[in-house]
Amino acid sequence: MTVIDNSFNIELLYVFVKVCELKSINKSSDYLSMTQPAISKKIKQLENYYDKQLFIRTPQGMELTLVGHNLYKKSQNFISEFEKMNALISQNSINITDIRLGSLDSISSYMYPSFFVDFFSELKKLPLQIKFLI
Repeated sequence: MTVIDNSFNIELLYVFVKVCELKSINKSSDYLSMTQPAISKKIKQLENYYDKQLFIRTPQGMELTLVGHNLYKKSQNFISEFEKMNALISQNSINITDIRLGSLDSISSYMYPSFFVDFFSELKKLPLQIKFLI
């Protein structure tokens, strides 16, 4: 039985971007100090996550599909912002508790249904105090 890993983490984007830039799993393997099978597995994991083919493997190297090209551009921006955020946190310029992430209800309830079930079940247990100011 084959288990497909549909999880997502920032490392997938780092690997993806490097393969895009070098157009080669072999060269990316040397650059990232990872084995070629490990890089191939991460690319496959990212393709499974989005359920899209991101590369076309050719004799000249790894060529991006249209979806892959769009993801590459977005990934570069995302990684840049992620690194800026990490730099600010490491410089103590911002506190991790100051970061707020948002999502549309329709997307978040689809992507994280267990979170909402757990959250609302806990919410029912919280005592509520209401103060009226007159």
